[in-house]
Amino acid sequence: MKRFVFSGLLVFLMNFLFGQSSDRGYYITWNNDTVSAKFYIEGRASINFCLTSDGIQIIDTNKNKSWLLPTEAKECRFVFKGKEYRIFSKPDNQYGRKAFFHANIVGKRVSMFQCSSMPSMSIGRWTVTYFALEKADGTLFNTTTQETETIVKEKLRRFFNSEPSMMKLMEEKYKQNESLEKILKSLVMAYNGEEGK
Repeated sequence: MKRFVFSGLLVFLMNFLFGQSSDRGYYITWNNDTVSAKFYIEGRASINFCLTSDGIQIIDTNKNKSWLLPTEAKECRFVFKGKEYRIFSKPDNQYGRKAFFHANIVGKRVSMFQCSSMPSMSIGRWTVTYFALEKADGTLFNTTTQETETIVKEKLRRFFNSEPSMMKLMEEKYKQNESLEKILKSLVMAYNGEEGK
């Protein structure tokens, strides 16, 4: 009896420490069907988005876990620890496949998404961050933290059609040695007519 109680307590504690389900949520399929779901989140304090790019676990009404893939859902929304999260399926630019990107900014003219992945352990434990910007008309921009400044700038020129105010802001941000994430956020906010941070 003591062993049974101890085992039950151990399973409960492991689930509490290393994984929790979302409060509520849903996903939208590529056929525009909305499906209610609970999402199983790795980690207790915050979401590790490195673990969600290739798929996210959902819990069905029978409490069975299964994987929801970016090829099956174009958007997921859920609440975790009181905060709403939106995850979108977007093409990554390295492998030509879809991946789940979490939404940094969802704007009227352009939105910003990002996901991270950890390459093979034989290479080392470094993280590559992928970014996707998408205009309201569906035009996409993709880059990673591995691309050179020259390549990223050229892609941004094409994406923003060499708009002078955007090119000036881009150069200013690069001169300030800001991270790629901060540069992209500043450009997206400016393009949407919001105050830069």
